[in-house]
Amino acid sequence: MKKLVIIFLLLSSTTVTAEAWDLNYEVSNLYNGGTSTLTRHFAPEVLYGLAEVQYKLSQQSGVHPIFLISADNIANAYAFQDRGKPVILLTIPIIRALQNDVDAVAAVIGHELAHLKLSHLFSGQMTNLVINLLELFARKEIDSGLSGTGRAVADVVAQLSADAAKGFYSREDEYEADAAGVQYMIAAGYNPEGAIRLHQILNQSNASFFSTHPTSSERITRIYALAGQGRNNQPTHNNYSPNINSRLPACSGNNVQTWTNCYGVATWPNGSKYEGEFANGQPHGQGSVWLSNGNTYVGQLKYGLAHGQGTYTWGPGSNSGDYYVGGFINDKMHGQGTYTYSNGQIVRGVFANDKFVR
Repeated sequence: MKKLVIIFLLLSSTTVTAEAWDLNYEVSNLYNGGTSTLTRHFAPEVLYGLAEVQYKLSQQSGVHPIFLISADNIANAYAFQDRGKPVILLTIPIIRALQNDVDAVAAVIGHELAHLKLSHLFSGQMTNLVINLLELFARKEIDSGLSGTGRAVADVVAQLSADAAKGFYSREDEYEADAAGVQYMIAAGYNPEGAIRLHQILNQSNASFFSTHPTSSERITRIYALAGQGRNNQPTHNNYSPNINSRLPACSGNNVQTWTNCYGVATWPNGSKYEGEFANGQPHGQGSVWLSNGNTYVGQLKYGLAHGQGTYTWGPGSNSGDYYVGGFINDKMHGQGTYTYSNGQIVRGVFANDKFVR
């Protein structure tokens, strides 16, 4: 039996083998009354939703890749070329982490499409690495005979060193892919704040995504700005809700105290600004805060206080450049979280009342 072998990057020097499935093949099979092995991992509705997101974003990007789902046990996503054909691979763990947030799903797919569109695999230090990968592909034969329930289209083999993985995408590559990916999201009708929540969710889950897609406070700040530009293009109503099946309307009137169950922008006399959801005249739900001291927060709020999952970034001062991604209760770091210092030091674990516990 002939097999297609796909090589992708892991932070490991060992070889890992996992099954992978062609999403569009599996969805087509389900639509036609057949079955799919992927339903062992996801409800059919999740698979239909993934296919829809991929289709809409592909229409906007002009890139129509083979879309694979891998059974590997790390949360990551990959974009590469196989003999001139674009391929996107998402692992089951990353889909599980994002499946309840369609805008975050759109963010990761849009980001990978942007890497393909912008030919990032062939830039700078990646050139020789990709040539080596393509030589490996050329020695493998495509299996055209695989069929049946839950058709596994490939064995996915990963065997590259940690040093190679850390250099997979440059910071500039990530900036460019973020910008293009957010543009695809907006054009396809998804809320660009999903790109922010992508960082929050994956930081919380200790995903390997950022091992090959390096994050930074600067990158997150740029995504905030891109998301704000996206909202400015939708003046009559926003395109976000914590419940992905609904959308809140824009707040009406100039009296913030009357705003409830709506999305708006408010600026206070001290220069602080909030853009997001309101309830009973207060920031409540998902939103972004720009404090007058230069600190910023984006995430969930409960009646004016950071409460839930969010990202807090420190501006000028003793903690300048530090940022925290994780849980908040009553405006304090509380729960699982990751604190990144401006010098690159990272503290990950449990926080309580603004202090690291363990």
